[in-house]
Amino acid sequence: MAEYYTIRSVVKASQVLGAFTVDRPELGVAELSRILRLNKTVVQKLVLTLLDQRLLQQDLVSRKYRLGPRIVEIAGTFLAGNPLASEGSKCVQELAREIGYSTGLGVLDGSQVLYMQASEANATIRAASRMGDRMPLHATASGKCILAFLSESERDSILGNLVLEPFTPNTTTSLEVLLSELAAISKQGYAVNDGERIVGLCGVAAPVFDHEGNAIAAISVAIPRGVMPECSMDQVIQATLRSAEVLTNRLGGVQRRAATGP
Repeated sequence: MAEYYTIRSVVKASQVLGAFTVDRPELGVAELSRILRLNKTVVQKLVLTLLDQRLLQQDLVSRKYRLGPRIVEIAGTFLAGNPLASEGSKCVQELAREIGYSTGLGVLDGSQVLYMQASEANATIRAASRMGDRMPLHATASGKCILAFLSESERDSILGNLVLEPFTPNTTTSLEVLLSELAAISKQGYAVNDGERIVGLCGVAAPVFDHEGNAIAAISVAIPRGVMPECSMDQVIQATLRSAEVLTNRLGGVQRRAATGP
């Protein structure tokens, strides 16, 4: 096995950038120090370096820091150069226009779903995850969909360390029940979420495959319960499956059919 070396200062700088979220877009040195459990002097040096590189910027009034403009440049380069992101963006937008609900493209990132793309539908009630949001695997249609189509070893490795946190009374918190759900998803070819992360919010997700037939993402639709004016749930499911298959084909992937048998 090839050796590699971790540069601790780079790791710490990455942790500083990762501390900023949609819910906490601005942070001071003391807050960063507490969140990351790093010495304030170390955090101050990291922040000043990131500020110099335009990866952070400082608010002139609050004196706190937020992500800087260079982050946009880097993200834009990633999205433009990543076929899954660029083609996925087209597919989720096309799907949102077709069915009138908010859509997203989620990928596995550690023990969570990371939404690479999202598209809001022209609907009164909007419920899509935002680009960059992270969501629990066991409480989202996208998460369960990706888990269901992973190899057994990959799935077992993730589930072995996954905390099945209850977000609503509908959240699956039993590993045995979750495994049964994943088996059903693998057979039917799509996943459904009924208020498992947010009460009143339903979701449908279908897998996207690479050239070896591995699940690399899931296209999802978010539907507020009781809001189904034109499309039936079956129509949403079929449209989501078609969209995922289109994206798989655009990526040169191999569509894996739903499992058969008892």
